[in-house]
Amino acid sequence: MLPPQEVKAGVLQVVRGNFGGSQDEIAQTVSRLLGFRATSAQLREVVQSAITALTQAAILAQRSDLLVLNEAESAVS
Repeated sequence: MLPPQEVKAGVLQVVRGNFGGSQDEIAQTVSRLLGFRATSAQLREVVQSAITALTQAAILAQRSDLLVLNEAESAVS
């Protein structure tokens, strides 16, 4: 029931603030930002969907084990 845009904004905030992160780190941090004490499997799936959408839109990029802002996107931000 979380708005997808809010979850995406949380993912971007975490990635920008930490200069990247693993999918697990991002999922845990976003869930805390949204006020959840634990990251359930269902919540993890919601965050993973947001990460996938941002990656497919070329906003995030995979660099080794980390997700980071796409170089073109970070130049705009």
